[in-house]
Amino acid sequence: MKAWQVHEFGPPDVMKFEELPRPAPGPGEVLVKVAAAGVGSALPQPLPLTPGSDLSGEIVEVRPGVSGLSAAEPVYGVTNSRFIGAYAEFAGTLTAAAEREDRARRRDRLRVQAWNKSRRQSDSYFGPARDSVRPLS
Repeated sequence: MKAWQVHEFGPPDVMKFEELPRPAPGPGEVLVKVAAAGVGSALPQPLPLTPGSDLSGEIVEVRPGVSGLSAAEPVYGVTNSRFIGAYAEFAGTLTAAAEREDRARRRDRLRVQAWNKSRRQSDSYFGPARDSVRPLS
């Protein structure tokens, strides 16, 4: 699989797009095909690492000890207790951190996130938006 890797700390160009083995989730974990990943934090971590903690995607593998989740189910959440690994095609995640997400809820959440980002960017250029401004549906 392809993943962004950091071998040294520094500016964004230290990140390299590399071929890595697909993660093998352990007991009580699921493997997620990543559709979107959040920036997350860059806490000091052992190197090399694949950054990214927040993700959304579709479950492709369910390991023993997982209940209530199944393959092909859309989920979102965080990767693991180290909060790394989402900047990749696939990421293992603790099931306690993955939540089911139906399509309508996901669409609405993404719309709100896009609206909030757009409003923050607009505020930074033009000052705070008026309360009468609404997101496009």
